[in-house]
Amino acid sequence: MGVDQSLTALLTSAASFAAAIAALWTVRQMSKQHAASYRPELVMRRSTVYGGPLSVLPSSLPMEWKDVPSDATNSHADQKATLQLINIGLGVAKNLTVCWSFDLDRAVEQINSLAHKRSFQTKIFINEQQRLEFVSSEFGNQAILRLHTEKEEFEYLIPFHEQREPLLLHFPHDYQLVVSTLVALCMKDIALSGPHYSFTPPPLTATVSYHDLGNKKHTQVFPLQPNIPQCSGGPPFHFILETLVGKSLVKSQRCKHCFTRSRKKQ
Repeated sequence: MGVDQSLTALLTSAASFAAAIAALWTVRQMSKQHAASYRPELVMRRSTVYGGPLSVLPSSLPMEWKDVPSDATNSHADQKATLQLINIGLGVAKNLTVCWSFDLDRAVEQINSLAHKRSFQTKIFINEQQRLEFVSSEFGNQAILRLHTEKEEFEYLIPFHEQREPLLLHFPHDYQLVVSTLVALCMKDIALSGPHYSFTPPPLTATVSYHDLGNKKHTQVFPLQPNIPQCSGGPPFHFILETLVGKSLVKSQRCKHCFTRSRKKQ
């Protein structure tokens, strides 16, 4: 009888333990579902940009970048070139920070190598003040732009199913200078010796950090691969830049050489 009582007590304890485990699992699943109900998920759309001269001077670089409309109803057409960031998740993303990066040293080396090859009076370099300096008798006066010029900040991004309006991100100014200079140099090279030289714009990376409504921090890294399917002129120079966005990576990445330009979403 004593053995039966002990066995019964043991089975009762095991059943109670199993019930406690099941209850704990249920609570954890409910917690995960609750967290998922306010979790943002960001994606970046591909873009098409037109680049042309800033002024009527025939030697000016194609530094004026504008959006190319994808259809007749595109409300962002003919505006400053942008990349659209949208929230396809269920919750609001808040306190967003977007930081840009690309291999600037390699791009500077590529530009100077091409300029030296054809004896163009053009040089681009990083000066002692850590600024990108551009000097050219071929393409106008010198231009000085800060390294990795943009670190954009936004207060929030509402889910797209609630408010169908993206955040508009702008290409870094130093990236625009690098790509515009490469286009101009390559077009001049083609005019002098035929279409034997081609190039691919440097890959660009956008690192986006934000918080969900539970105040948990998230970081997504978007690799962008620009491509130039069309360019013409010389001078003035014109081109089309298409930007494909690869699969985003969820990880931490610190951005260097940035300054902050705060912007509030209206």
